[in-house]
Amino acid sequence: MFGNHREEITPDSTQEIEKFNKMLNKKKLEKPTFVWFYGDFCGHCHAMYDDWKNLNDNSMVTKKVNLLKIESAQNSMLTKDPNVFGYPTLRLYKISGSFVEYDGNRDAEDMKKFVVKNTKQQKSTKKKRSKRRRKTQKKQK
Repeated sequence: MFGNHREEITPDSTQEIEKFNKMLNKKKLEKPTFVWFYGDFCGHCHAMYDDWKNLNDNSMVTKKVNLLKIESAQNSMLTKDPNVFGYPTLRLYKISGSFVEYDGNRDAEDMKKFVVKNTKQQKSTKKKRSKRRRKTQKKQK
């Protein structure tokens, strides 16, 4: 069905997953995060890997969200059980820590549309902090 050749999917670093986990526990992400939960054993996951890479190369998407791949064996690194029951599972975690599950086609264009649609009102907390600092600095002068 998927052919004999399967490209190896490289999981994201432990540090990236730990950083995401800490922010998720605080319910305060720096910016929305689109997470791909995948299984290395999953043929559908391997079939969509090129689309995930294309999404990761799209600056329109990466300006709006962080992208993170979590392999099934890495799920235990998350403090809160992600309750992933099948692979692939794609979720857009909002700044607040809540998420929207993606259920569209597994191609880069549809995933991009989903990200854009669901991040229109999301603002990065990094920008908010820097604006507050500037206002505070102006008041102190």
